[in-house]
Parts: sequence; structure tokens; C-alpha cells
Amino acid sequence: MSPDGTPVHIAKSKLEKKHDLLEAAVHGGYLQHIGQKYFPKFRALELADNDTRASVERCTSLVLEALEAIYQRNGDQMSSQEEILEAGKAIDPSASPECIVVGMLFAIDFQTTCVQTWSALHRTIM
Repeated sequence: MSPDGTPVHIAKSKLEKKHDLLEAAVHGGYLQHIGQKYFPKFRALELADNDTRASVERCTSLVLEALEAIYQRNGDQMSSQEEILEAGKAIDPSASPECIVVGMLFAIDFQTTCVQTWSALHRTIM
């Protein structure tokens, strides 16, 4: 699975008769099924190697910090990927657009405690 998602038909064809494992992974909190794709969830990081986990955690933390800074500055409003990148660069000048996209994907798992308007935010990264 990549941050770009994996088309459902490809994932199911690779698993053949064991494709019910995908729904088990969704139910277990490792995958999310959005539209016609599967995307990894933050919990899936426990299955990743240490370097990947650290990188994704760093990007996710950066996005959450950037969203907090935007919220403190502008209040409760939608932010574009570009605005999040700008706020992220104020925190970490080495922040890249790729890091922001990855961080936005995994930050969605924290939606109930952080941000109320996540459906629109989610559409900006798809």
C-alpha cells in the first residue's frame, strides 16, 4: 500500500481467494477504504520498518503542528495543502510537499480529536 492508495481491484486480485483479509484489515484499523482505493492508516505503521515509521510519524506530527498553527492564526476554517505546507515550512524549513501529503493522509486518523472539517481536507489529498 502506498500513500497514493491501491485500487481495490488490484488489491483483491493480488490476494485472490484471501481478499476477505482486506476487509479484516479495514475493520482492524490498518486500512481505510475510500472510493475505489485502499489507503494505509496510522495503525499500519506498526507493520513498517523503523525508518519508514519514523519518517511517517515526523510528517504526521508536522502536519498536525501546522494545522494547530493555522487554527490559532485563522480560527476554524479549511486549509489547502499549500497553506499547510507554508505553515509546515515555518516549523521545519526542510518540509517538502511529499511530506505534507503523507502527513495529511495519516493525520486523518486523528480527526475526531483535532479537526472537524476533515472530509474536505481529505478530498484535497486525493
